Amino acid sequence: MTDNEYLLPAHWASALINDDYSGYSDEDVNEIRQFLAETSGYPLCPEEFEPGFMPFNDAGTKACDCINFIFRVDNNEEKTPFKN
Repeated sequence: MTDNEYLLPAHWASALINDDYSGYSDEDVNEIRQFLAETSGYPLCPEEFEPGFMPFNDAGTKACDCINFIFRVDNNEEKTPFKN
């Protein structure tokens, strides 16, 4: 297994961890799904949840509060559980 760390919008946590997109705008949903489609592994709950304002992030979205998310890549499976 390999862990990859990504700086992502903090408000994405519910969608990434719980696959819960309720309350997200269409733009947010599209950005999250695009990021997941381009990323290997599955997201783990962040160990530290202290967001900080960042002018950029690994998803390429607008400046916002961000946190580091760990995505675990299983050597046998390269896709996230949310990919079909």
